[in-house]
Amino acid sequence: KQWYQRRVAITPGMHYVIHNIGTEVANDVVVDDTAGFPAGEFEVVSGALSATFDSIPAGSNVSHAVVLKPLTSGMHNFVPAVIKYKNPSGDELVTFSSF
Repeated sequence: KQWYQRRVAITPGMHYVIHNIGTEVANDVVVDDTAGFPAGEFEVVSGALSATFDSIPAGSNVSHAVVLKPLTSGMHNFVPAVIKYKNPSGDELVTFSSF
């Protein structure tokens, strides 16, 4: 009998949905997930690891997607994406994605 080893490559896709749960508009919104997917470990197949939105009205959401190709096998440590935005007063605020 011959045994064949089959390798299966999984191409992870990330879909981000940014909800503005506040009562005011969020301006100059930047989503940055570059720290979570280092260039030496992942290749961006489509989309981007960062996205910007001019504004997100109160009570609404926006979405963004990226497809990645792992360049190394094994375990990977993932960190939350960083989300920066400005409130109507112009103060910059920072929050993080949840998994």
